[in-house]
Amino acid sequence: MLRCYFFLNILLLACFLQVKAQPVPAEMDRLHELFKDFRYQEVIHQAEEILRKNQDLSKEEKSEILRLLALSYYSRQDMQGALKNFSEILSLDPHYRLDPLENSPKILAFFEEIRRQKKIAESIAPPRQNDTLTTLLADSVRQTSYKQMALSFLLPGSGQIGGGEKTKGWLLLAGNFTLLGTAVYFDVETNRLEDRYLQVTDIDKMAGAWEDYNKAYRNRNFFLTAFAVLWLYTQIDFIFHPASFTYTEMISCYPAIDRSGHTVFAIDVSL
Repeated sequence: MLRCYFFLNILLLACFLQVKAQPVPAEMDRLHELFKDFRYQEVIHQAEEILRKNQDLSKEEKSEILRLLALSYYSRQDMQGALKNFSEILSLDPHYRLDPLENSPKILAFFEEIRRQKKIAESIAPPRQNDTLTTLLADSVRQTSYKQMALSFLLPGSGQIGGGEKTKGWLLLAGNFTLLGTAVYFDVETNRLEDRYLQVTDIDKMAGAWEDYNKAYRNRNFFLTAFAVLWLYTQIDFIFHPASFTYTEMISCYPAIDRSGHTVFAIDVSL
């Protein structure tokens, strides 16, 4: 009796698994038929439904569904939808290749551009921590990614802002650019007054022209030196006193589609 009960359970389980597995091939065939009939909206609806209901799809099945989704979005001029699904394919299988016999050259070029931009985005990920670095400088740099440092070099004070020290960061940012802007102003003024001094022929006016030029020259050097000192302090403070900082909150890189339908590499900076 127990043996009979055991075999009955095995039979029911096998039937259950078979019934569960059967709809996917049938639904896949249906998707291909809809796609060949140019019924792209129905392809999108049914493909998303299959992905939602079937969490145990094989990599090949899921990639094919995502491919049909991406092609349907592309055919409807929805480039963001196509980009999203092609990107998911590459996340699932970085070595995935579209069949040139089933996809147009334009689709192939679009897909390969997404692959290229995805590789670029991944190649600039923050460096891994290295436990063998023991010096103070190495430990500090280890906690601060090279991208964060590059952004801080270009926008001194942005590192502090991204780390939560907003008041300090904005003061440093404003101070750095104020000093730099003033130095640039006096540099232009120095060049102008130098040209004026060199053109003076009246001995009575020469001393005054020289004094104006020398004053602008000293001011330029003072503000350049002050900017260099403040910029250096800003970087040292950021590197040696890193706050809780999430780089992706400040800058993210990703492939996107412009209004003309071309694939571009977007950089989003948020302070």
